[in-house]
Amino acid sequence: MSEACHSSNNEQRCDACGNPSGIFKYCPGKDNGEPCDGIEIKTVRCVICQAEFTDEEIENATCCPACGDTGVPCAVKDDVQLKINWHELRILSMWAERWALHIEKEHMGALVTLDCIVQRLQKQYPNKSKLTIRGEVGDVKKQFPGSKLIDEHGKEIETD
Repeated sequence: MSEACHSSNNEQRCDACGNPSGIFKYCPGKDNGEPCDGIEIKTVRCVICQAEFTDEEIENATCCPACGDTGVPCAVKDDVQLKINWHELRILSMWAERWALHIEKEHMGALVTLDCIVQRLQKQYPNKSKLTIRGEVGDVKKQFPGSKLIDEHGKEIETD
């Protein structure tokens, strides 16, 4: 995975709902939809470093204040939980990886962005099989040090 991927742990929690800071713009533990008690409302998250910011912190920003990425951040309010089979998630990740590798020359950063997203997903279930081909190849290389895996074009396959 890319070294650009990192995240911060914020352990402050709302007294009303118990959720970590920045998870909800409006507290689900309160009937009137007020902001969480004493917690700044984080509205966006960087896709690359996962840092979260308030509207005030990113006002007039042209990049992520934490890592400098110029990609469009995520809206925290759009966070969802999905029910998906790990095999299905691997299929989606592997196809996304293949596409990112295909377009990387024209769209620098596509692979870094994908790697950061996949890394966050993989961390949720670290003992499951890798989500990408490069991750699986990395596991094979760990079991067989010194081995090289070659793609259909005769190029060595780079791993995480």
